[in-house]
Amino acid sequence: MPQSHPEPTTPKVSVSPRLGVAFPITVRSGLHFAYGHFYQLPPLGDMFANADYSILSRLQAGTSAFSTVMGNPDVKPEMTVQYEFGYKQSLTDDFGFEFTVYYKDIRDLLGVEFITTYNDAEYSRLTNVDFGTVKGFIVALDHRALGPVSLAVDYTWQTAQGNSSDPNETANRAAAGEDARPRVVPFGWDQRHTFNATLSMQTAKVYSLSAVLRARAANLSRR
Repeated sequence: MPQSHPEPTTPKVSVSPRLGVAFPITVRSGLHFAYGHFYQLPPLGDMFANADYSILSRLQAGTSAFSTVMGNPDVKPEMTVQYEFGYKQSLTDDFGFEFTVYYKDIRDLLGVEFITTYNDAEYSRLTNVDFGTVKGFIVALDHRALGPVSLAVDYTWQTAQGNSSDPNETANRAAAGEDARPRVVPFGWDQRHTFNATLSMQTAKVYSLSAVLRARAANLSRR
């Protein structure tokens, strides 16, 4: 019987270049552009979940153990590359608007891979395999002075899609006998429409009041 041995984790190095540029077109308008790489570690609770690999010694030849996903402390940080372009215009001294479009390319999300042992048994393990994209735009209106009152309103349209919202989703489909191949679907946190409004009233050195309204609608076609 082949012997298995613990393997140490490897060092991880991430470089996060970021660039932001803003320049005026006229006295009342301007453009801005931003580009950046962003990283975050997967949740520690996922990385170290079911980390007792000794249970694999009890796998029978030719069997599959997909229902229990083994953790993996050697995963890489999840990476997002973001692009943003915007235009800002002041219509009067007190009123203006801004339009921004953005795109995010998400890679190395935590997902599941299937490992085949020497005796043709299979088990599932977390690794950096999932991916996704986010794209959208923001329209913002800002009125800075109506006497003591100011108003800011913004609307965001966004679509966020990838091959899996849950790192265990692929293993769960395999355990249920379903097709476990990646498929592009809306993420569980996809939010198609977002509306924000902030109304403020203030008088210097007397009082300051504000009210915030938020309305959100998810993607109703999510499966």
